[in-house]
Amino acid sequence: MTTDGNFSAMRNGDQRRTGLWVSCALLAVFAIGGAVSVFAWVSDERGRATRAWQDKLSIVAESRAAAISGWASARRDVVASLGRDDIVRLYLSDILSARRDPEVDDAPVQAQYLANLLAVTAAREGFVAPPVGPDVAANVPRAGRAGIAILDSNLNIIVATPGFPSPTPEVRGFAARQFAASEPAMLGPVAGVADSGPVMAFSAPVSAVQDDAAIGIVVAVRPVGADLFALLEQPGATEATAEAMLLGTDAAAVRYLSPLRDGTGALARTRALDTPGLAAAFAVQNAGGFGTYRDYREAEVLVTSRVVPGTDWILAYKVDRAEALGATDRRLTRMLIILLLAVGVAAAGLVAAWRHGASRRAATSAAQYRDLAERYEGQARFIRKLTDAQPNDIMIVDSDDRL
Repeated sequence: MTTDGNFSAMRNGDQRRTGLWVSCALLAVFAIGGAVSVFAWVSDERGRATRAWQDKLSIVAESRAAAISGWASARRDVVASLGRDDIVRLYLSDILSARRDPEVDDAPVQAQYLANLLAVTAAREGFVAPPVGPDVAANVPRAGRAGIAILDSNLNIIVATPGFPSPTPEVRGFAARQFAASEPAMLGPVAGVADSGPVMAFSAPVSAVQDDAAIGIVVAVRPVGADLFALLEQPGATEATAEAMLLGTDAAAVRYLSPLRDGTGALARTRALDTPGLAAAFAVQNAGGFGTYRDYREAEVLVTSRVVPGTDWILAYKVDRAEALGATDRRLTRMLIILLLAVGVAAAGLVAAWRHGASRRAATSAAQYRDLAERYEGQARFIRKLTDAQPNDIMIVDSDDRL
């Protein structure tokens, strides 16, 4: 009987240890699963908020890119219309013929007509700007900054508006390339003369009346100012850190073509394309993409970009991540803490319930063992009394008379 009781107690102990391990495993699975679910929910909510900002920035970027493209196309079309004008083609042919034939005497009249046409067009379309230099009554040259001119095949000026700048090597190279290409084109923004600010150049070929062979080229130069850069501002935007930037590439660098919010002027800043995590580098290398990067201030920003149609520019639109997702991050952090605390409280409740049940089972088992020990002790005392008082042999048999 005593041996059977020991085996029963051992079996009960093994069962309790197995139950303990199973309970611990279930508790660990519950805690880990709860924590993973909480983190997954927070990540999903943060991703949903980020995608909402991606959609918003994309709409603005496409809108600003279309506005900038429309501005550039309108100026290019003005110059192209001069190149297609039949009177310009005819008069330019006559002027070039007069250079070869001294007997032709009406070239000055035709040149004056072309000069008047260019002056009116320049004033109407904004290809005018005050010259650079002191305005004094002295023989001090002043550098022109804007105007329209017609050049011959050797890039010599045939007729030009007052103040037309002397073509810089960059502008002359541009005119030469486009004369050979025989198609309208645009250059810039590039640095103007005498640090007068960025300028842009537009060109269009002028063909002969008899055929389509190019006999000259119209070149128009104008400063790049508020009329262009104002189009980068999104009407109705309320974000304090939102900023649209015009970007271009220069060899292995990205160039900021437009003024920046920190006060840096147009064309005044460049960064290497391989700068790690640079928002502008990502924008020019992944036009149409979206991501979280660092801008020229080393601030973390959400940025997207679009190619400006009809140009080699990239428009990047960005907003500080702290402004865009700061409120969301704070809300999700609070929710994460609350949910993790809830998981912790639930786990603690399970542990407390298990400990309470285990303590009650232990108390019950202790009471049973105590009763069993008292009964065995009573039997032992009874047998000792018998053996002390009875000299005969004493044995215990079962119901089948087995010893």
